[in-house]
Amino acid sequence: IKSKTWAKIKLSNLAFRTSSARLRQVCQMYGPVESAEVVMDRDNPNRSSGRAFVMFESILAAQECAKDLDELDGRPLKITIVSTSDGSSKTRGRQSFGGAGGGSLLSESSIHVAKSKSKAK
Repeated sequence: IKSKTWAKIKLSNLAFRTSSARLRQVCQMYGPVESAEVVMDRDNPNRSSGRAFVMFESILAAQECAKDLDELDGRPLKITIVSTSDGSSKTRGRQSFGGAGGGSLLSESSIHVAKSKSKAK
């Protein structure tokens, strides 16, 4: 990683058709991405497990992505910041599992928003 700050996020509930390349393309709207990898199913390596990890080159970019990216390819997402260069990877605050969503990642590191809205970037 080129910069001093970084953050890794975990995305769950991905559509099986979402590729690593598609994930990288979407996440780059929030800032530079070091890596984006969809985790493949252990029993069928040709099929997505519905989970992925993205490494951002800045904590702010990861926070913005986790806050704003509600859905991808028709599926609502759950995004968790799993590690950061400053050590702020512990889950804090509350998790939201409903139709109401949003919130600042400064007070919560996991968001699940089951709504569809478009964000212009």
